[in-house]
Amino acid sequence: AAVGEHIHYLGHEDAVKGALTVRANLAFWRTVLGPTGLPVEDALDEVGLGGLGGLRAPVLSAGQKRPLPITPLLVSRPPV
Repeated sequence: AAVGEHIHYLGHEDAVKGALTVRANLAFWRTVLGPTGLPVEDALDEVGLGGLGGLRAPVLSAGQKRPLPITPLLVSRPPV
């Protein structure tokens, strides 16, 4: 396996597209990184954002946005 297959970068920016809903953002990362983890709705529930998937990311409060960068890890379960 290539080294890049075992790396996931989690930066200080949330990597969320404001024009998309929270659910659509997470579905994008699930597609890009591979659907090997939780379903999108389950990942949102896991980080306390259940029921907010239909909202666009910019309308979330600062506290609600904080767990967003973690959710791509939950839907793809990359090796750590």
